[in-house]
Amino acid sequence: MVRKAGVDPLKFLEVLTESMFSAPVYKTYGAMIAADNFEPVGFKLPLGFKDNRLLQAAAEEASVPMPMVSLMHDRFVAAWRKDGKRGLGSRRTSRL
Repeated sequence: MVRKAGVDPLKFLEVLTESMFSAPVYKTYGAMIAADNFEPVGFKLPLGFKDNRLLQAAAEEASVPMPMVSLMHDRFVAAWRKDGKRGLGSRRTSRL
């Protein structure tokens, strides 16, 4: 959405990581995603997809709505359809 709105992804990342998302994980992975850098694969797509399905099942069992989990499930399905056979990482879901 950031790119589609004409916002520089690196500038957007800077705003986020210099305010409420200052943890190193946001800075590291955020910079990689903003630069379209999906290598090296740190967490393979099938593992992220598996974790997402486990969280979704647990939420259903507890009757807890988790709309972001459902959204990410759809992104994992699309990423798997597009790139799953190549062993890409779960960061790939950011570019669908």
